[in-house]
Amino acid sequence: MFHVEQGSEKVRQRARWKHLPRAGVSARLTLLLRFQVGGPVARRNLDAIFHGTVQGVGFRYTTTRLAGEYDVAGIVRNLPDGTVQLVAEGEEAEIRAFLNALRQRLGRHVRRVDESWSDASGRYSGFHVAF
Repeated sequence: MFHVEQGSEKVRQRARWKHLPRAGVSARLTLLLRFQVGGPVARRNLDAIFHGTVQGVGFRYTTTRLAGEYDVAGIVRNLPDGTVQLVAEGEEAEIRAFLNALRQRLGRHVRRVDESWSDASGRYSGFHVAF
């Protein structure tokens, strides 16, 4: 149990990690920080295009599995030109942690990543492969 100051009133909150069964440490810390700073952080959208040998190497499967460890929503899909598109929405720090995990896991297949950031649209719930 931890305490959160909101104005002059103390609010007791219980951290219930069991409600985040697949959440990684990063997602749990994000939840904790939300309580500590007193409110949600602005959600962002990342549209990334991965270049290199990124099709036929389990890129989409690995991306989808890793997404379950982070508080992100979105899609991953193969594009006709041989690249892979990732659209992820969530808090920017969480998306960056997710992207770093992808680089660690799949970096040997990636030659370049084109990133485009914007405000989140809220149109995604969950994370899946799009066709």
